[in-house]
Amino acid sequence: QGSLVKNLRCYRSRSAAIDILSHNMEISKVKIDSIAPTTSTTQELPGGVCISAHGDNIRIKDTIVRRCQLIGIFADGVDTDLNGVAVTIDGNTSTSRVESSNGIVVVLQNGPHLLKDTAVYGDGPGEGTSTNGVVVDTGSANKLDGVKVKNFNQNGIVINASGTTVSRSGVES
Repeated sequence: QGSLVKNLRCYRSRSAAIDILSHNMEISKVKIDSIAPTTSTTQELPGGVCISAHGDNIRIKDTIVRRCQLIGIFADGVDTDLNGVAVTIDGNTSTSRVESSNGIVVVLQNGPHLLKDTAVYGDGPGEGTSTNGVVVDTGSANKLDGVKVKNFNQNGIVINASGTTVSRSGVES
C-alpha cells in the first residue's frame, strides 16, 4: 500500500517484469526491455508481460516499455474506492511509451482506466508480429486521451467495452 518504484531498469525478465497486486502504487521513470515468456502453465498469464497491474489507484508515469513477447501493459485493476480510475498510464509521448510488443501492446480490462499522453508503437505493418495497439477489453468509463498509436499489423485501437471515451488521439499505419 502506497509504494513507489522509481528509476528501475528491468531487462530480460522471464515472466512479468513488474506484477502489481496491490493498491496505491506508483511506477515512475521505469525502463523495461525484452521480456520473454515462460513455459509454466500455473501462472495467470504465461509470461512475457512487461507490467501487469491488478490493483486500484495505480499510476504508471513516464515509463518506457519495449519488446514484450505477450503484452506491454496489462491493466486489470478495479476502482474499489470509486474515485473514477483504477490504473492511470500517463506522462508525455516521449517519456511514456509502450512499443514493439509481439502481441498486444496495451490491454485495459475491468477498470475504469485512463491512458493519457502515451505513445503506443507496434513493430511495423506487414513487417513484424505486433497485433493490436490498444485493446479496451471489458469494463466501462475507460478514457484514452492524447494516445498516439502507430505501426500495427492488425488494429490500432479495439474497444469492446461500453462508455469508453477517446479524445485527442490518433492511429497511423
